[in-house]
Amino acid sequence: MRVLDNAFHLYSQGYELARIVKLDTGHKVRVRIRRDSYERQSYAVAEVLNDNLTWTGLVSDPAELWHPGSPYLASHFGADHPARNGKPEALLNEIADRLLTRAAAVLAA
Repeated sequence: MRVLDNAFHLYSQGYELARIVKLDTGHKVRVRIRRDSYERQSYAVAEVLNDNLTWTGLVSDPAELWHPGSPYLASHFGADHPARNGKPEALLNEIADRLLTRAAAVLAA
């Protein structure tokens, strides 16, 4: 698996990660994870790029599995805020890795 793009950023109500990889099978898979201040507005999905160059949903993790244990962080937090310790990004990267493993297994089947 080769990472083509990876971006983590903060927004006014939380943070998000987007990663695009090329699997060994040649498929391109995108993971999008958003941790919003509201669980119902949070999501974690992996999508495959289809022949029409649109993204098709493949696997997901319900927010109720990871949102309660994730720290709240938003763009208005100062640079010295304790939540800016790298843990939010590390958490989303763990979720992304898990989704990519599942997506690769589905596409290889």
